[in-house]
Order: sequence, then C-alpha cells, then structure tokens
Amino acid sequence: MDKALRWPKDTVEKSGVFVNDRAGFIITDNLWVMPISVMTGFSVLEKLQINDASMLEERVINVGNEEALNLLRRSLESKRALTEFFFPDACVEQSVKCFPVIKEDIDGNEAEHKFNVKMILNKKNNSVLSAEVGGDFLNQLLSFLAFPLGSVIELLRDHISSDWCISNLYSSAESLGLEWFKSKECKNMLVFPQLASYYGCEKQMIKLVEMPSAKWTCSASCIKCYADGWYCFKPTPCKHGLRKAELIEQNPKLQNGGSDSGGSFVEDSKRFMIADNLHISPISSISLIITKGIDFLISDFIEKEIIVDKAKVLSLLGVMLISNTVLTDVFVPKQKKRSRSHYM
Repeated sequence: MDKALRWPKDTVEKSGVFVNDRAGFIITDNLWVMPISVMTGFSVLEKLQINDASMLEERVINVGNEEALNLLRRSLESKRALTEFFFPDACVEQSVKCFPVIKEDIDGNEAEHKFNVKMILNKKNNSVLSAEVGGDFLNQLLSFLAFPLGSVIELLRDHISSDWCISNLYSSAESLGLEWFKSKECKNMLVFPQLASYYGCEKQMIKLVEMPSAKWTCSASCIKCYADGWYCFKPTPCKHGLRKAELIEQNPKLQNGGSDSGGSFVEDSKRFMIADNLHISPISSISLIITKGIDFLISDFIEKEIIVDKAKVLSLLGVMLISNTVLTDVFVPKQKKRSRSHYM
C-alpha cells in the first residue's frame, strides 16, 4: 500500500495517544501507574515508609528518545526501573531472577504440533552450544520479533514475578478505569494488542489475533490507472472505462501472492543453526566451527534430540528478554544463582 491510512478521529487525537491529557498519574519505582490524588500520594509514602517530608526532593528531568529507550530496557530487566534509570551511578548492581522455565503442558493437547530440535550440549560446563533446527521452528522464533510487547506480557503473566516492572506496567494499565483513557479502543490497544496483518505464521504454537488486512476502494479508476497516479475521485471513468476498483493488502509471505493469512518467513525445508544467544545462521559443514572457534574438544560435546512443546516455546519467549544464554536456560536449567544478563 502506498496510501496513508488514518486511525478514526475519536481514537487518536493531536493532543495525545492513550490516556486523557487532563488526567494526572503517579508512577512508582516499579512502574505501577495510579491516578493522582492526595490519598494515593499518602499511600505511596506509607508503603515506602517515608514519614519525614524533608527526605524528599522534587526534580524536573527531561526525557528524550535515548532516555525512553533506556527506560524500556530497565523495565524489562529491573524491579526498580525509575531509580536505576534516573540514578544509575547510585545503584548497586543486582542480579535478576531468571525467567522460570515453564514445565507443564500448557494446553494438555496430545495432538498439538511439536518441534523436533537437535541440540549439541557441552558436557564439561553443562550448557548448549547450538541447536540444529528446521524452518518451522525458526519461523516460530522469528515471529517473536513481531509480537506486541503487551501481548508478550499477557501470555507470560501467570509465570512471571509480580515484581517485574514491565508486568506492573501492564497490570496497572489493565486495572485503570475507562474514564482515564481516551476511549475503550485505546485501552484495548494496550492490554489486548493485535498482531499486524500477515505477521503470523501457519505452524505457530502461540497464535495471536491478527488485524484484518487493509482494503481501499478507488471509485473512478482501475488498478492499473491507480498505480499510474490516476486521481481516484474524478467524476469520470478512467481511460479503461472503469469506475471502481478495490485494492486489498497482499500477504508478502505467500509465494504466489494473495490475501490469505499464514505463510512463513523462511522455508520449512531449510536447516539452520541457532547459537545459545539465539544468533541464527544457515547450517553448513563449517558453521559450528565458525561459531565456537577452534579451541574445543569433540569429546566435550554430545548430540541430543529434544521435543519442543508449547510450554518450552513460551519459556523461550520469556527468557530471551533477560538472558544471553537462552537455550541453556530453557533446556538445561541450572539451580545456581545467575548474574544479570544484558541483551541491549
């Protein structure tokens, strides 16, 4: 599509996006959002055990694009995002609990599609070197890049700590009354976001609701004239004698085109190698050596076939947000305390 489409006027206005501009809010250190009021302020101070007002200082801090990205990173890895964001030098580096690996079968459906993955494990340090996968499993991983953040939190909320800042942000948006939002649609965009049209795959275990494909009607032209720049709302037909054409967004993942959903990002028949940190490369006879280097012994490694069900796919989705040893954390969970892993 080369035409700009607009949200309905009652959904997005120039004065803001989701919440009413005239409303005020308190955001706590762990990103819990509350409508501002005197009693809410007292409640927050009481919870923080602050009895002396002289302990407080008011500051005005400018937040730009760089600061917003930094705050997003803190919200994904911290329990006190605002403190670590505004006063990083005063904070002691703390470890973050690993995302708990989900062990139970989410749906209990024996007929559910599962992935066969070949893992190469390092016996010496009990870690995953890499995984050999088909295109179907890789399509599932790649689809995570298209998931709205609100959908990720909604999928994982039963398995993550309530101390996680991004979880608090989602829960507080969910609990805020409609009177604080510009419209019901604005709230739903946050707590029930939809996947962009054609961003889903056929064999996904985690399926999100997709937005409908875009359609546009040209009332005085055929498609060819429209592509050539014919003005669609002229009172006369185009040079081909047509008065109406309907343009429908196409699915770029379908080989022969069309507006059906589904398709895939990579071919299912292809084989790929995924490193422990989720670096992806086409599999080849030397790809393993290139990834690891030459300083290793073949005897240190074993090959193991693993069945990946929906529970493991959800675990991958959660762990990839906070870890750089994703495959090891999901498929070879450790009991010892792990240090914070940075992904940005």
